[in-house]
Amino acid sequence: SHDFTTKQVLSAVSDTLFKYSESKADIVPNAALNYRYNRNGKFLHITLKKNLFFYNGDNVKAKDYVTSLEEVSKNNSQIGYFISTNVRMLKYGEYDIYITLNKPNYHFHKYLSNISISPQKDNIITSGPYYIKFYNEKEYILSRNLYYRNNKKDHLYDDLCFQFKSINDISPKPIFCSHIT
Repeated sequence: SHDFTTKQVLSAVSDTLFKYSESKADIVPNAALNYRYNRNGKFLHITLKKNLFFYNGDNVKAKDYVTSLEEVSKNNSQIGYFISTNVRMLKYGEYDIYITLNKPNYHFHKYLSNISISPQKDNIITSGPYYIKFYNEKEYILSRNLYYRNNKKDHLYDDLCFQFKSINDISPKPIFCSHIT
């Protein structure tokens, strides 16, 4: 379905604060350089890595993640409800995010691995390994983000295409494109 493909596309264009470890046993920093809770578990301070960039070369800053958190908290989803009912206050510096929680929760950072919580620029998530170059009801075309992790190219194709054979196609597969204009 399109929901499966949408999740695949979001995973390719997102750069979450945290992610699952390779063993899938733990949540580890991704875009976050480090994080810490205060002693009572009601305050979380996250420091971002400084080598994070949108596909156009603009530096990702803490406010881009805070904007995403604020937007997600307004939507009618499980993660939106969780954020809106648990976060009392969001503040940020240039590369620091300060989250005050309504009650102690030393596991709150684990929810920040959700692909919906990625930095946004002009309401588009564009800071992951790929960005959306083109889309319509039949396909998505993603291009490699040349600024992602200092142009780290490990296992990245230049372009990815997700195409649907029909609206009921339940297992669309990415097509690895070498030359897209």
